[in-house]
Amino acid sequence: MVNRVHDDVLEMGFGSDLYICNALIDMYSRMNELGNARKVFDKMPQRDVVSWNSLISGYSANVYWEEALEAFREGRLSGVDADAFTVASVLPACGGLMEVEQGQIVHGLVEKSGTKGDMNMERSLQLRKLRIYDMKTIWRYRVAGLMHYSTSKRDAKILRTSVSV
Repeated sequence: MVNRVHDDVLEMGFGSDLYICNALIDMYSRMNELGNARKVFDKMPQRDVVSWNSLISGYSANVYWEEALEAFREGRLSGVDADAFTVASVLPACGGLMEVEQGQIVHGLVEKSGTKGDMNMERSLQLRKLRIYDMKTIWRYRVAGLMHYSTSKRDAKILRTSVSV
């Protein structure tokens, strides 16, 4: 069905229309056909922030977090200004991959751009902070447990020096 819609779009001559291509990316993303979404994106003669957001949110919503972050980086390098939707789409990927530094960069962009008041974006920022806190807590308990049950002082020393919590 999805391919039929795309074929019809091409047949009618709308294959390079910005709005139609954005809709195709969204459609493919919702059907978890991200390879096809990326193909449409790559063939687009021009892209806007909606194009990038469609790709990033598609990756993020389908838990392709590395691809979401990569698309976000590509978009920034191509000169596209991130908006609140971009931030709300990319922050779950930062949290899912524990990319604290990248999350801080996104947070900095929010502060700099003045989109801080957007509720979706605020919620994403809060979730990112919670995930980081939860992961640090988990690591603390793991390290404490390993140190407590370790049979040698050498293991405990290695743990202390290799993990900064």
